[in-house]
Amino acid sequence: MQNTIADKVQRWAGQEIGELDYNAIHAEIEYLIAQRFDQYVPTIGPAPDFRTRFIKWLDNGGISEDDQKLLFRLVPYIFFLGREEFLALQRAAFLGPVHRWIVDEIGLAFADPDRDDKLRAAISETWFCPITDSAHIADFYHANNLAGVDYRLEWRSEAKLSDGDSTRLQTLMARQGLRRVVLIEDLVGSGSQMSELLKLLDHLPACISVLIIPLVVCPSGADVGRDIAARLPHVSFEPVLELPKHSFVAEMPDPNEPEFFRTVRDAIQRTYSIVSGGQPPDDAIQPYGPFGWRRTGALIVTHNNTPDNTLPVIQHRSDTWTPLFPRSSRI
Repeated sequence: MQNTIADKVQRWAGQEIGELDYNAIHAEIEYLIAQRFDQYVPTIGPAPDFRTRFIKWLDNGGISEDDQKLLFRLVPYIFFLGREEFLALQRAAFLGPVHRWIVDEIGLAFADPDRDDKLRAAISETWFCPITDSAHIADFYHANNLAGVDYRLEWRSEAKLSDGDSTRLQTLMARQGLRRVVLIEDLVGSGSQMSELLKLLDHLPACISVLIIPLVVCPSGADVGRDIAARLPHVSFEPVLELPKHSFVAEMPDPNEPEFFRTVRDAIQRTYSIVSGGQPPDDAIQPYGPFGWRRTGALIVTHNNTPDNTLPVIQHRSDTWTPLFPRSSRI
């Protein structure tokens, strides 16, 4: 398979009369395969070899060679987050936003001679929980040497099962001597998982402060998080890494996006019927449209999965399309 990709690259390089260097792009992709792409968990069993998926992806559905070139050039723009990156983000979340928030919560002065002991005590009274099971909260606890809490509930599930009633959460916190809550999520795209918490957060008493920390957040999700914090005085929102709008191939072009994205935007709309298996764009049915869930147009892949707001051309599987990073879907 490697030779097949190399053959394509050499042919395209020979046809190129401009400054575009297909050999350099190929070298960058090979680096990403070695350092990142082979970590992808959903393909470890059924399709572990990235290069095999890569050539099938380029040869998808009888698309033109010009569109194959566009797909090839798109690969280095994919923002792939491996386990090491997430562990670093979990450490950054704890040492940055969490520490700052707790210091403000307890009014800790820098000059206080007992500041370290008081900070440790406040951390022990803080409940670190995931919003969804994507957050891998055990990794967060281990990476930051946290202990002492038996229950690390997924708040999205709790919000659904309790219909927004926070009574059980309050009881658990009282029994454990917990005074405040930090909600962790690995990746927030459109922000829908945070929106589902609104009724539950609103039902919490104002004396229980909550910090929402996405490790990575897309622009739409950041807007949702800030709106929740603005509406609920006891809720704060502070992402670790907020991605800029110009790194997305959204439906509406961003003035700062790469010129290449304009061509990609045209291609993903032209080929959408092949990608979707004939399913017309529908905000309620996967893959929702050429720009994915909520028309976000993300280029994000994590080692655990690909979000549904990433371009369907990258992650959606249909009878007429083989994805590069097949998504493991909840629905």
